[in-house]
Amino acid sequence: MLPKIINAAEDREKVAKILERFYRNYHKNYKNYGSENSEKSSYEPYANFIEAYVTPKARILDIGSGSSRLPEYIAKKGYEVFGCDFFPKGNLSEFKLEKVNTSCRVISGSGYSLPFKSESFDAVVTLNVLEHIVFVDKFLEEMNRILKRDGVLMISCPNWSGLNAPIRALISIIFMKKRYWQYEKIKDAIFGIFRSFIWYFNILLSNTEPFILIFPRLKSDSIDFIDSDDDCVHLCQPLSFKKWLKNHNYKILKYNRIYGNNIVSKVFNSLFPSFATTNNIVGKKYTEFKKGLAG
Repeated sequence: MLPKIINAAEDREKVAKILERFYRNYHKNYKNYGSENSEKSSYEPYANFIEAYVTPKARILDIGSGSSRLPEYIAKKGYEVFGCDFFPKGNLSEFKLEKVNTSCRVISGSGYSLPFKSESFDAVVTLNVLEHIVFVDKFLEEMNRILKRDGVLMISCPNWSGLNAPIRALISIIFMKKRYWQYEKIKDAIFGIFRSFIWYFNILLSNTEPFILIFPRLKSDSIDFIDSDDDCVHLCQPLSFKKWLKNHNYKILKYNRIYGNNIVSKVFNSLFPSFATTNNIVGKKYTEFKKGLAG
């Protein structure tokens, strides 16, 4: 039944290596993948989202930036921005030459081990990155490490665990005769609706903040990338992020409400934020426990 859950530690390690190899090579043809080829309309809501929660002239790290374009667009808001990704030497040089805004810099690095001192940034942000992360807890811990006291951590990514994906898949398979994401058959999509509730309650009743991992689309131990998020490995259930933030002493400033591409999704996300179509989550970091502020 697709998508297939990753349970074994050795499978996590294997998938992590496959993903790293894929991302270190995709920049050779970067214009055909990811946010590097996004239009201004894709950047503007994200930059406005950041501007609503991050104070002017702040120092921001954008992890998984894809190129210099998104960090540079954020820098137009008056921030000092670092964009970090798996940039091969040639692409890194190219992105540096493309750059116009002197308040934007691009560096090559992994989100698991960032080349910065602890408490270096006023805000750490990611756009459409966490769905591609195998060791989510390690990734978030590194974001937390480099974030200053009272700094802002911002997560924006799809929620592949929600009801939206299998319902859209059901419509796509029946009426358009094509798969939607990993849902290839009607039975997968129908079962996916029930799984959405199972995943939610598993996390809700857990004492930890479990992150649900899946196998990406693979072919001969390589990513079989044909369509958007075929390389997805983390379902990004919103409640996982909410629990992680609370357990790490963050005040949650935003949890998916009043956000979406249209009025229907905005209303749905406001009523059912833990089943939201898209994750837009903001936490403010505290170093000392402040009772009542983490809810």
